[in-house]
Amino acid sequence: PEPRSGWGKCCATTVSVASNFLVPPVIAVICGLVIGVTPLRSVLVDTTTFKGKAPLEFIFNSVAKFGGAAVPMVMIVLGGSLASIPSARAVHWPTAVGVALGRLVVVPALAWGLFFLLLRDPTAVYFRGLNIDSCVVVGLLLSCAPTANNIVVMAELWGAPETKQALASMIFAQYCLAPVTLTVWIVVTVALLRL
Repeated sequence: PEPRSGWGKCCATTVSVASNFLVPPVIAVICGLVIGVTPLRSVLVDTTTFKGKAPLEFIFNSVAKFGGAAVPMVMIVLGGSLASIPSARAVHWPTAVGVALGRLVVVPALAWGLFFLLLRDPTAVYFRGLNIDSCVVVGLLLSCAPTANNIVVMAELWGAPETKQALASMIFAQYCLAPVTLTVWIVVTVALLRL
């Protein structure tokens, strides 16, 4: 094959990055945002009387039913991946524990620091009309939770067997450490809110 020009390499790189970024959950969020901020919303959801009078509300109701089944299905996939943890000798424990500590200690510490800086000025524009304590609790709890179950589903769909096994061991380590780290971060959050 002919060597690509600079423009061809740029296009190939852009397509590669876009295909890695535009995974199904991201596409779903983008579609939801487009529908939510355009007049399409009133076609799918009755936002005036809330009596189910939108012309295509049956589509919205059907999608909502499927969405309600997503969490139980993802939990089944997660349980299946955790059930097939490789033997203790096959897991590279420094990597698994390092990823778990990064997700359960470093990320919440960064979020805690960000919230601490934001709370220094509670009259700022980004706090108008919000219950500050609720925002902090939700933000910090989301930051200190283990890796999302959607990652397991994506690995099951597109990953190689080695990827699935490595991911399962990393998530297993996170779920083993999560009770301790979640307790510590909840205590830290309560202390932050009392300042």
